[in-house]
Amino acid sequence: MRHKTGHEKAALAENARLPRSLYADNTAPKLAAYRAELGGFYDYATTDEPPTPVLLERVQTDLEATVNPGGKLLACFLTPYWDSFLILALRREAQRSALCGLLAWRIHGRPAPWAELKDMLPEPPADPFGDGPLRYALDPEPRLWSIYVNSTDDGGQPVESNVGQPPDLVWSLQPSKP
Repeated sequence: MRHKTGHEKAALAENARLPRSLYADNTAPKLAAYRAELGGFYDYATTDEPPTPVLLERVQTDLEATVNPGGKLLACFLTPYWDSFLILALRREAQRSALCGLLAWRIHGRPAPWAELKDMLPEPPADPFGDGPLRYALDPEPRLWSIYVNSTDDGGQPVESNVGQPPDLVWSLQPSKP
């Protein structure tokens, strides 16, 4: 089992659910070092230009000087930008939390503070991007919101849709249609 570095521990301590800057602080510098170490081999593997005798000589020299060049090249090619995967998963979790909150409001018959809904929701719906529950406002338009990736409560102002990167993910309770 690999032990976490100080940077990883600090990032995870900041927010265990969304360790911000973990990729930028740890993975990206390591991959950049691999690319630099691979030198001509990396250039050769990532270009569409026809090889020249000078490039091929540089590739051979860099291959001989690099420990595990194939593994390092694969690491550069196959290591995804994890933050986007994590944000996608947490966004879906935020949608599930909001759905629970909106359904509780609907079953209750009206939007209400989380404390009034303890029979239906033992705990307020969690905001996976923050360290507490989803935020809510009852007036003027009842709505729930997640602080989303910027870690800032921007007031849950409704937007056209929760597409792209809005400041907050916002959900409104629409009236039932007869």
